[in-house]
Amino acid sequence: MAITDNRSPNRDYLLPHEDNDLTDDVLRIISAFTAIDADVHSLLASVSARALLSHTHSFAEVPGLQTALDGKSNVGHLHTLSSLTDVDTTGAAAGMFLKRIAGGWVPANLAIVDTGGLQTALDGKVPLKGSSIVVPRGNTAGRPTGTSTESLFRYNTTIAGWEGWDGEKWGKISGGAPTSETPPSPAQNGDFWFHSGLGVLFIHYVDGDGDANWISIGSASDPLFNLLRANNLSDLASPDTALTNLGANADGRDIVKNATAFGASLAKSATAAAGRAVAGAPAIPQSGAGVGQVVAIQTAFGSGYIAPSGGTWFIWASTFSDTNSWSGNSTTVVVAGGASALAGPGGTNRWVGFAWRIA
Repeated sequence: MAITDNRSPNRDYLLPHEDNDLTDDVLRIISAFTAIDADVHSLLASVSARALLSHTHSFAEVPGLQTALDGKSNVGHLHTLSSLTDVDTTGAAAGMFLKRIAGGWVPANLAIVDTGGLQTALDGKVPLKGSSIVVPRGNTAGRPTGTSTESLFRYNTTIAGWEGWDGEKWGKISGGAPTSETPPSPAQNGDFWFHSGLGVLFIHYVDGDGDANWISIGSASDPLFNLLRANNLSDLASPDTALTNLGANADGRDIVKNATAFGASLAKSATAAAGRAVAGAPAIPQSGAGVGQVVAIQTAFGSGYIAPSGGTWFIWASTFSDTNSWSGNSTTVVVAGGASALAGPGGTNRWVGFAWRIA
């Protein structure tokens, strides 16, 4: 009779089957128990070789553990920078940094090149010297090319002065007109110069042909300025040319060569009043009070005339009759202010004329 080969699912033990003969299944059961016995024996042997679930070991019982621990640092330990293999702290001082050089760390001060872009940024800044800024300087040929949106400022060594770019052109920046007897050089269009000898202000003008001239700026009431105009000095670029035109000597203030002391004093007079004083000329007539004042004279019939108070007066008067006609008796006199100037001309005549204060 055929045997049904029934087996366990995991260990493949031989199992009996209801269709098998008992004789055959007994042999199968014996074989299964023999295999189970072998497996249990192997399992017990394996379990007996294992440690208990709760057990301890000494360092010595763990091979290599003590050696491995000896190579470790204690908890909470510290290191100095000098103990690091790639750090050399020789020469380190307060405020220094560690800088990576040639594969190692060494003490160093922080340099501009250590900060990327710092030098470029600094190059775009205006340097300082003490409490002042250091302004760029250079000659005219070295002027930078400015754009229409920029404003630039520099010192020009060619013209020996400050200049600025306004977005269209360069122009000189000045704090006032230089004062001397010779014009400043070099000069730019629009520069001012005050001639200390002549007492006249000049402006430098470059015409359309490129010709440069010093043009005087003065008052029409200034006698010296009028003298310059009359002698065509104000439009001359060269003081030497002006001196030649006037025949003046080297100091440029005497108007005529070999002038007398009187002539030199007259030419050097700072004001019109001073010039009249040197020449002994009377004051300019005026209606206001003071030297030069002119007042009308018309006395009562038969009365004399007393000069106004103050200074010295020049008086001209003539007799005028009660019939409204000139009597023909005219006179001039110079008297001190407040003094009797004219005696009474008679009962039917009066004095008519003027009094002029000359000092």
